[in-house]
Amino acid sequence: MQNIRLAVIGLGKMGLLHASILNTMPDVEIVALCDKSSMLLRIAQKLFKKAKMVSNITNLADLNINSVYVTTPIPTHFNIISSLLSKNPIQNIFVEKTLASSWDMAKELCKLAENLNGVDMVGYMKRYSVTFRKVKSLLTQEFIGKISSFDAYAYSSDFSNINQLLMLMLILQIFRTLIRDPKKHR
Repeated sequence: MQNIRLAVIGLGKMGLLHASILNTMPDVEIVALCDKSSMLLRIAQKLFKKAKMVSNITNLADLNINSVYVTTPIPTHFNIISSLLSKNPIQNIFVEKTLASSWDMAKELCKLAENLNGVDMVGYMKRYSVTFRKVKSLLTQEFIGKISSFDAYAYSSDFSNINQLLMLMLILQIFRTLIRDPKKHR
């Protein structure tokens, strides 16, 4: 079986976490890590010695990558993913939530992805956390009234609970399985 050759774009907390977990999987080869910060790239090079460090996604084009993890800030998702889907094109993309900054941008990305017959997944693992389930319950009950829009950010140690880390590992395993045989799982 051929290895999954992947790149991780964005080397913040989530990017390094994804790369670290993926690096333990026997059929995954981290080919490249991408970030605009030269400091983060120098740190990542010490941790991921075989991976190529790049500061621009255009440098991923010639690396024979078949999967990309996008773990950058949400406002950057649209430009990065649309470039990956149209210019490179990368068939399999995992993006940390949220897919895009707007509904229209998300719809456009979905249209681009449909043409490639790959596997694309948005990491919404927070939906399983106790805090987020409680908030959803309160919103469903209209506890604070009917919500028309909102902005939300989570500032915390996301993986203080081992179950959250295990859920992330499960999600990564599911994505890896889907990449292996996307037609089988449609």
